[in-house]
Amino acid sequence: MLERITVGPFGTNCYLYNAAIIDPGAEPERILAAVEKGGIEPEWILLTHGHFDHIQALPSLLRSLAGRGKRPKIAIHRLDASFLGDGGLDTQLESFSRLGAMGKRYVVERYEESPGADLLFDDGSGIEELGLEVIHTPGHTRGSVGFYSPGAGLLFSGDTMFAGSIGRSDLPGGDPFVLGESLARLSKLPPETVVWPGHGEATDIASERVR
Repeated sequence: MLERITVGPFGTNCYLYNAAIIDPGAEPERILAAVEKGGIEPEWILLTHGHFDHIQALPSLLRSLAGRGKRPKIAIHRLDASFLGDGGLDTQLESFSRLGAMGKRYVVERYEESPGADLLFDDGSGIEELGLEVIHTPGHTRGSVGFYSPGAGLLFSGDTMFAGSIGRSDLPGGDPFVLGESLARLSKLPPETVVWPGHGEATDIASERVR
């Protein structure tokens, strides 16, 4: 089961994939409606990275799911763990500092502290019941990851790889050289691998290799 829900003012792609919710960026009521419509019992909330536009709906969504007896586990790479829990607002404001006063105000006005992670990823971690492997893809943030399913031939790339574009690396925690290394690593996946990015339309590895 795979469903994409594009949410929030930044057009963040939230995905429902089997028993996982990936990157609940905003509009928790829409995400919850899709969960209920699909008859999904979410066991995981997986985060490709910690930026606010990918986690904004997390606290509200957790409350709603917990009230239905479905409190899923939260998972993020350990290098992005500081975006969650105590101190999360400070980390968010630092990450969006280059967006100026308007960007900071947007975060402060909408920020709600989320719980810390239940699971911290390392490169090569796996979530066996979902058939997903964790590929550490730093460069956009230090703890950016992709979720790769060899069996299904798909990759959730977060903000590392887009259709015809790549993630920005100029925010705190970003690094253009490291991002290039991450993209080179992803390019070695099978060419037919379908890429579901953090923003925009799906693509595939073959298409991105030749751009």
